[in-house]
Amino acid sequence: MNPARAIAAAIVTSLQAQSWAAGLKIVRAYRADWDLKNLSDGVTKVTVLISEQEDERETRKDLDSDYTIRILIQKKLSMAGKVNADDANDLELAAVDPMLDLFDDIGRCLFELKTAGPGRWMSSKPAPISDADLKNVSCYCAMRAITYRVFGDALPPLEVVGPSGLEYLEVSP
Repeated sequence: MNPARAIAAAIVTSLQAQSWAAGLKIVRAYRADWDLKNLSDGVTKVTVLISEQEDERETRKDLDSDYTIRILIQKKLSMAGKVNADDANDLELAAVDPMLDLFDDIGRCLFELKTAGPGRWMSSKPAPISDADLKNVSCYCAMRAITYRVFGDALPPLEVVGPSGLEYLEVSP
């Protein structure tokens, strides 16, 4: 299995094994779904996205690969019944504060998951989401980028053979 896919699958499995509040849906995908119509009312959607891969040659034969997995958290915000700006702000605070807690809890959960598939946890940071996403679609959106490293010794070697049939380079994918 591709290391990025294995890491993402391990993250989904780990998150699904936790006891979260009701109404949390955790999925793995290759791209984020920004269409508000696809978000169910009262459901918080957590999408695990394979994002980036960066390779670094460790030795002549070993290649370390960093895989960045993005965790996207989305939830429709119900602003029904807002009367004035102060009420809207109170409603927004009441809706967003628990989401910020969830964002931090997921970050801690993944920090405690020292390995995911073949990867080892390296770093985690919030990934920027435009303020416009929150205002224009009445949806809470937050993203965390988590990097896992797969060390060269964890990957099977790939032998590259030249036109003459002689091996001229050995690398890890």
